[in-house]
Amino acid sequence: MKPKLHQSHICIALPALIHRIGREVVTEAQLIAAHHHCAIARVRRSRHWQLTGKAMDISAFRAWLAAALATRVAVMGGNSKSHNDSSNTKISGLVVINTAANWPYLLKKMNDGLIPHADKLETLTQKLARLLRESPTITLHELMLQTDCSESQARLARLSSDTW
Repeated sequence: MKPKLHQSHICIALPALIHRIGREVVTEAQLIAAHHHCAIARVRRSRHWQLTGKAMDISAFRAWLAAALATRVAVMGGNSKSHNDSSNTKISGLVVINTAANWPYLLKKMNDGLIPHADKLETLTQKLARLLRESPTITLHELMLQTDCSESQARLARLSSDTW
């Protein structure tokens, strides 16, 4: 069953994913994505796939894949038949994944897909603080329009950013 797409979720297209990185790598990526509250699923009955989840979760998934690619070591939780074969080497609870070399395509697609959603990668308080740092003379109304926050949240951010 596919997860329901909420308003805060984003979708990143992964065209011809299996043809590019292989079924075994996609299965591993699906397990890791589920651990990060994301989902990699086929688009209807086509050969195309998509990654869905909240922008923060996808960013965490991307960071995990990048770190695992850099070290070629991944922490595996639970028992999975794709990780019990002899091609993977266990090192004190860590599993060296030999398919990590195929992840750059997935990482590139995630990087490209997150660019339009950069505003969703920071919390409201972080966004307010950044806007106030960038332009200290911004009005409360402009803050409210840019961040979709309430007047009290904008006032609180203004007070916390002011240094006496």
